[in-house]
Amino acid sequence: TISSAQMSASEKDAISHRGKSLRAIAPFVLEML
Repeated sequence: TISSAQMSASEKDAISHRGKSLRAIAPFVLEML
């Protein structure tokens, strides 16, 4: 297992990356709906 410090850091990176990706593709997804 990984420590809580390592997990929180990787989670923050994943959430940040996911948020940027969602914001970048949101307009295209809305157009397809």
